[in-house]
This record gives sequence, structure tokens and C-alpha cells, in this order.
Amino acid sequence: MAFQVEVAAPGADRLGECPLWDEREAMLWWVDSRWPAVKRLDPASGAVMMLVLPEVVGSIAFRERGGLIAATKSGIHFLDAAGGALARAIHWAEALRAARLAQARETTMANTRTAAPQPELIHPGVRKYLQEIGL
Repeated sequence: MAFQVEVAAPGADRLGECPLWDEREAMLWWVDSRWPAVKRLDPASGAVMMLVLPEVVGSIAFRERGGLIAATKSGIHFLDAAGGALARAIHWAEALRAARLAQARETTMANTRTAAPQPELIHPGVRKYLQEIGL
């Protein structure tokens, strides 16, 4: 059996991987883990959108409620596809990390609330995450 392979999105990925088809929006998503970036192809127009991330990204997945979750060098994050912002999705190990890493003491949920006591001061993606987890 012979297979025919076509390039879906010609470009200059450093290391393109983790392609996912979004049935809801009819878009192809993937990561360029070494850029680092998350990319989306609109097959109807051929347009490619790129969200540059602050750290290496290994994979992405769709969330049931919409949006993306990204596995990055520092952990699992909700990804705001509109603005490219990351919000940490897993906070259960904060105390353990803080005991081992000084910088982890600065990135707790309590510190987020202290630094931005008014909801409008928190990035919309982070604010949505805080609402989802009941904070």
C-alpha cells in the first residue's frame, strides 16, 4: 500500500510536533517546541497563526470547555489562545516545589491574589482559571 504525503503548512518550524485537529473550529493545531510556539492553520484560507510562548512547549490538548492546555518546561498550563498567556493549571504541588525551589515561593495562588486583589487586574485567562477551580 502506498501513501501520499502532503505538506499541510509549509514553514520554518524548528521542531514541529503534536498535530491536533480541532473539529469544533476546523483548524489544525501543533507545537513548534523549539521556537517555542503553538501554531494554528486555517485550511480554508491557508493562514497560520503563531502564539510565541515564554518557554519550551512539548504538547497541547483541547479542553472540554474549549481552549487549550499546554505541557511546558515548567508544568501544565491553561493556554489563552487569544493572547498567548499561560496560567498554571496544576497547583497541588506548590508547597513541595516551594520547599525545593526558591522561585516557586513566588508563584503560588495566594501570591497571585495578593498581587492582584481586584479581579480586573488579573489576566482574563488566569481569571477564568481561578473561577474554574473555585477561587
